[in-house]
Amino acid sequence: MLVEINLLPKKEPKNIALLFWAGILAGASAIFLIVFFIALHQTKQDLAAVNQQIKQTEALQAAEQAAQKSNADIQDFKKLSSAVKWASDTPVKTVPVLDKLTKLLPQYGYITDFSCGSTGANVTVQFDSSDEAVYFLKRLNDSQYFSGAVLDSIKMNTETAGESSSGTSKTGSSSSSAASKTTGETKGGGSSSAPAAAGGTAGADNVATGEAEGVTVYEATYTIQLNQAALNAAGKREEQQ
Repeated sequence: MLVEINLLPKKEPKNIALLFWAGILAGASAIFLIVFFIALHQTKQDLAAVNQQIKQTEALQAAEQAAQKSNADIQDFKKLSSAVKWASDTPVKTVPVLDKLTKLLPQYGYITDFSCGSTGANVTVQFDSSDEAVYFLKRLNDSQYFSGAVLDSIKMNTETAGESSSGTSKTGSSSSSAASKTTGETKGGGSSSAPAAAGGTAGADNVATGEAEGVTVYEATYTIQLNQAALNAAGKREEQQ
């Protein structure tokens, strides 16, 4: 009978519990890492989707703002074009208006102030009497070029009529007349030269007094509505002529 002899060292028993918990820990770590990377990848995808939506929203807002600005520019351009067309079709020409107003003035009526708009005009006229101001208002309303004329105000002014040169000439003519009368009467042998000279001096004093008193004039202000169709037709007729 053979006897077996084992000369190898005896193996120590392994700690099964330690291995078990180490395996569980390794598995849990692996699962945690897998879940973490999956969640990180999903978060990145969600973030990329949100950024894409933000970019799309900003692009839509920019496009809408550009469209609104374009529409506003188009509306402004249409308004400007309409204004230019209206101005071309219905131009406000002050020369024909002044020409028609001047023809309605009396002999001693003068325009001192004038302003004209697209539909109406304001004019200030100087007259010698208040009656002429009323007659001029009637002529305005009777004219085919104007309508709705209103007398806004009328005031009386006193202006000096004579200038120094005119006063000198009048005085000189009176003196020469008096001198001629004096010479003639002296030649005739009469003694009426003194009254003649006195008469000449009195005439000169009256002229000077009249010049010092001045002349009364009336300034009337009117508001007038323009008949553009009639004024344009008259202007075209004048251009054709």
